[in-house]
Amino acid sequence: MHRILPPRARRALKGPIRAVERQLLVGDRLWCPICDGRFRRFLSRHGHADQQCPACQSLVRHRAMWLFLERELDIERRRLRILHFAPEAGIATRIRATGADYVTGDIDAALASERIDVTAIPYPDASFDVVICSHVLEHVPDDRRAIAELARVVRPDGMALVVVPIKRASTVEYLDPSPHPLYPDGYLRSGAHGHVRAIGSDYIERLSAGGLQVEVIDYAASLTPEERATHAIEQGEWFFVCRPLAAAQSGTAAAAKAAIEG
Repeated sequence: MHRILPPRARRALKGPIRAVERQLLVGDRLWCPICDGRFRRFLSRHGHADQQCPACQSLVRHRAMWLFLERELDIERRRLRILHFAPEAGIATRIRATGADYVTGDIDAALASERIDVTAIPYPDASFDVVICSHVLEHVPDDRRAIAELARVVRPDGMALVVVPIKRASTVEYLDPSPHPLYPDGYLRSGAHGHVRAIGSDYIERLSAGGLQVEVIDYAASLTPEERATHAIEQGEWFFVCRPLAAAQSGTAAAAKAAIEG
């Protein structure tokens, strides 16, 4: 159907198809910790089984992220002030339900509560306990400015939870060798998602240079095998727990990079 139907028809059918999928896949083998849905299997994605929750559409990294927020930050009991860029629908719904002082932001105003450019966050210094920035920085040409802004708005005892897709050792910028009228920033947009760079494990050095102390965690590794199986969470989804520093510590960046590559 995806190959045959035009885009408008696919969009119109998406809701009904998802409703049917939810009903057909109900079971007790898998449990989504975000929406509390229980299914005999999750939807496949890119040829891999049990990737996407049929109800809230959460992916592996989203489910791992929610468990981190719930268990490590005690987000359901504490009344935190949270800024969430490019909010994932399932996690956003769950965070709102905690009663947090919750702001969602995106360059596209239709996708969040506020139109916010991550390179120019319209809030004072030290405004938020938690800033969530997942799969955003690979889309931002001036990511160094964005990183500095994340460091600026996080409170001294707060954290920025940064997630980027790491596929290689060294970051590669998709620079345009010739001027492009649509993209005067000098970057090409790669693939369907419009990435401006392929991020490597050396990206931690860029985060650190922007004023963030970086701790690298693979939160799935802290779960039991039973929990990983029940929630369909795989190891290897790296989270960068970033805390603001007056001056970056180069040794911290080196240790974080070694954790990923090791």
